[in-house]
Amino acid sequence: MNLEQAYKALYNHWREEFAQIELTELKEAIFKKYKKSVKKLNHLNLEKKDLVREKILESYKNNFDYLFNDLLLMREIKIINKALILDDLDFDKVIPPEKMLYQNVVSGIKGYNKLKALSLFDYNNQAVKVKKDQDQKLMETEELFEGIDQESSLLKEKESSEQNDMNSKGDQEGITESASDLATDQVMTPGIERKSEISYCMIRFVKKTPAIVGVDLINYGPFKEQDVANLPELNAKILLMEKFAEKIEIDN
Repeated sequence: MNLEQAYKALYNHWREEFAQIELTELKEAIFKKYKKSVKKLNHLNLEKKDLVREKILESYKNNFDYLFNDLLLMREIKIINKALILDDLDFDKVIPPEKMLYQNVVSGIKGYNKLKALSLFDYNNQAVKVKKDQDQKLMETEELFEGIDQESSLLKEKESSEQNDMNSKGDQEGITESASDLATDQVMTPGIERKSEISYCMIRFVKKTPAIVGVDLINYGPFKEQDVANLPELNAKILLMEKFAEKIEIDN
C-alpha cells in the first residue's frame, strides 16, 4: 500500500468512524499499515529544495497525523463509554490495546460497585446501632424524669394534706399565737420525715454546675468543680449520666 492509497483508506475509515455510534472494525494488520504510513511520511525528505512541494508535503503530513490520531481518539471514547455502562464489546473489531482498555475500565467499575455495596451495608448497620443506642438512652432519661415527677407529686400531696390537717386542728382548738408558732414548727416536721423516706447518694462534681431543686423540694448548689454533695438518688443519677459528677463510693 503506497502513501496515497494509505491516505485514502485512512480518510474513509475516519469518515465511517465519525458517522456512526458503534465501533468500526479495526484489524491489527490495518492499524500497523496506518502507523507505518504515518512514520514513513514523517521521515520523508525532498531531495531538492522546493518551497511549494515542501509546503504541500507538510500539509499532507499534518492531515495524515490528524486523521490517524483522531480516529484512535474517537474509538477510545466509544470503548470507555461502553465499559462505563458495562455494554458488551466485540473483541474481533478492536486491536489488543483497545481490548485491554475496555477490560481494565470494566474491572474498575465492577470493583467499585462491589466496594460501594459493602460500604453501604456497613453504614446501614452502624446507623441502626447508633439509632438503637440513642433510643435506649432517651428511654432511660424519660423513665428517670417520670420517677422524679411521680415522687415530687406524691410529696406535694402529702405535704398539702398534712398542712390542711394541722390548720383544721388549730382552728378547732382555738390555738394562740404561741400555739401557732408551735404549729409552724410542726409543719417543718413533714419535711424531715419526707427527707428520711428518700434515698440519697454522695457525689463529687467534676465541672461547674448550676443550682438544682431536688425531689425533696430542697435547693442545692450552685456547685464548683470538686464540690461534694449528698443529693437525692434520682437527681444524682441524672447528674452522673450527664457527666456533671462522679459517684463517691463509701465503704461500710
